[in-house]
Amino acid sequence: MASELELKLAASPSKLLKIKSLDFPAASSQSPWVESSIADTYFDNAAFKLRELCIGMRVRKTNGQYIQCVKSQGKSIGGLHQRNEDEAPVSSDRFEIETIQDPYLQILVEEAMQEGGEVCWLLSN
Repeated sequence: MASELELKLAASPSKLLKIKSLDFPAASSQSPWVESSIADTYFDNAAFKLRELCIGMRVRKTNGQYIQCVKSQGKSIGGLHQRNEDEAPVSSDRFEIETIQDPYLQILVEEAMQEGGEVCWLLSN
């Protein structure tokens, strides 16, 4: 089971340029900054049961590949987020429940479908 640790920061474009120029010598891995385009499709059912269970589901297209992601709410302390997350490659921007490997997330999604119906497209950018 994967556990995501995420730190979200907000910065103006000018501050972002300054951040990009910083060096982080204590970081365990570093790679150059890369810009890319992404397209996200988010899912829920008509009764919004995933939202009620604090589950986020999306399929992201980047570099010609689709990645499905399911996340639980988890917890947040001082802007640091920790949650269960399941990611898997999929063939299109349609959600594929059978690819969810995290048992906890699988159960929650199945519960949402039993109570609120099939998962459907909700929002796309």
